[in-house]
Amino acid sequence: DKHGEPIGDPITIPDFYVYPEGLKDYLMCINTKYQGPPIIITEIGLPDNALVVSPKDVLNDQQRVSHHRDHLSYLLESIK
Repeated sequence: DKHGEPIGDPITIPDFYVYPEGLKDYLMCINTKYQGPPIIITEIGLPDNALVVSPKDVLNDQQRVSHHRDHLSYLLESIK
């Protein structure tokens, strides 16, 4: 945040935090400042330092599912 305190949830990479609401905040700011320009979002990735993931873990990756669900939820809110 503006006071230097981390916001969001920590992830597996030190000093990285996930803050899905920030996507909505950013899009609303751009919409207000630039009167609704077209925006193309090409990636909403989850930083992860796991180099090897077992097939079982790939099929049950709840962290990644939650990450995308949360970001898409805030994206939908910013469109409404």
